[in-house]
Amino acid sequence: GVNIAHELMKDNIIELAGVCEQVKQFNEAAKLFEKGEHFEKAATLYIQTGSFSDADRLIPKISSNAILSNIAKAKEAQKQY
Repeated sequence: GVNIAHELMKDNIIELAGVCEQVKQFNEAAKLFEKGEHFEKAATLYIQTGSFSDADRLIPKISSNAILSNIAKAKEAQKQY
């Protein structure tokens, strides 16, 4: 029962994150995607909003080389080596 409830809550969070993204509330969407454990989507939105420290925090949870490269490029542009 608890696992089912957790998955339902997670699905609702992801759905709400998608709505926030559609209405261009990218920072809120990123936070919700992170809470829903969609770390790569959250990192992409954090980069888009300039929240590089939030994206950086997610690096251990990201497997996509493209997203990791985007985080590195964003940090380099901010001279955060």
